[in-house]
Formats: sequence, C-alpha cells, structure tokens
Amino acid sequence: MTDFLVRKLIYPVPWINVPSPPPAPLKEMKLPVSGNDFIHVWYHTDDSLRPFIIYLHGNGENLETLWLSGIYKQFIDMKINFFVPDYPGYGNSSGKPGEKNIIEAVSELLKWVREHYPENPLILAGWSLGASVAIIVGADHQKDLKGIMAISPWISLQEVASEHYPDWLVKLFLREKYDSAAALRDTDIPVLLIHGAQDDVIPVTHGRELSRLRGNSVRYLEIPMAGHSDLFSHPRFWSEFMHFIEAP
Repeated sequence: MTDFLVRKLIYPVPWINVPSPPPAPLKEMKLPVSGNDFIHVWYHTDDSLRPFIIYLHGNGENLETLWLSGIYKQFIDMKINFFVPDYPGYGNSSGKPGEKNIIEAVSELLKWVREHYPENPLILAGWSLGASVAIIVGADHQKDLKGIMAISPWISLQEVASEHYPDWLVKLFLREKYDSAAALRDTDIPVLLIHGAQDDVIPVTHGRELSRLRGNSVRYLEIPMAGHSDLFSHPRFWSEFMHFIEAP
C-alpha cells in the first residue's frame, strides 16, 4: 500500500483524456517499446532541415494538458519540428510509469527520430521530471544529439523529495533515483539549464548545483521572477530556448 501511494506521488497521472487523432495540425503515432507496450506520440514536422526537438513533459501532464497550455502552438509559431511522447501509463500510452520504463521508452523514440530524420540536428528537452529524463537519456545517446535542454531540473529525485519530506521517510520508501547529477557528469555535448529563481517545487539551488558540475560548458539561465509552473510565460525563457535550438 505504501509503495502504491509513493508511486502516486511521483506519477500523478492526469485524469484528462488524450484524444486520438489529435487536434490539427498535429499528427500522432504509436511507437512500440519493450514487450507488447507502446507510447502515444504527438508530433509536427516542417519540410526543412531545421532542428528537431523531443520534448518531455512533467509528471503531472499529458499530451492533452500540453495542448491546453498552448505549448504546441508556441512551437509551431516558432517553426520548431517536435515530437512529444506520453510516458508509459500516461494518456493512451500502455504500460506503467516508472524510471526504467520511461527511460527505455524515450530512448526508443530518440532512436526512431534519428533513424527517420538522420540529417536534422536533434535536441532533447524536458521540464521538471522531463528534465531529468532528458539528461539521463541524453547522456546515453550523445552521438545522436546536438544538445540537451533541461528546464527546472533537479539534482536527483531523492534530493528534491528531501526538500518536502523528512530524510528518513525518503530513504525508507523512495526507490526511483532519476540521478541528473550523475548523468550530467558524463555528458560532453552542449547543455542548457533554465530555472526559475522563485521555484518552490524544485528549488533553484538544484539548477545552480547542476550548472557547476561542468562549469562554463553548461549554459545556465536563472529567471528572477519565475517560479515552477509559470516559467514558460517569461519572454526571456523563449528567447533563450530558440537561441539554443538555432545555435551552430
């Protein structure tokens, strides 16, 4: 029972339904992953050699909540090619959410995009939980990537959980690791870290500590008035986002 409650805290899967097919102009696919499972992916591509991004959402989001937030429209208006997966157990994706399953599923999507669009520069981007997944998967697939963008990242899941719960409780019950710091130490490709200085979910000290792991080889942006959920509403965020995508 305790493990069930812990997993519900880590993976608060939204109740909102994800439609199929998606709203125009988005397209969809179901990508086979381990076993008989698959992940549901929404995407939009232009007929160009512009960079592609794989965008990984937070633990309380799915493909439909991202549609309602307007982020796809923002990507389309900025002429960004993108693929966005729902994690196992989210939306219409089969399976169960968990560190191993999510990392394997995102790795499969990355390999699929690289195989079908070999000429396009590819960036792995994610927010919150998605930031950690982007760093971990990116560290294992550096030769396939132009860079990694981690938005509101944490040092590790245990570290951020200890910001909200007693250490003894975290050590006793938390099995998932999502160790961003360990993966980032092994990463040599360009990395952009963006954090809100007023973040009360994943404190800005996490972003600062990660930025110190590789010194000047990591681009770190701290937005003074931004918190956790409003970071995307700041123009500076989007200007830095595009600068990283379009950099040589």
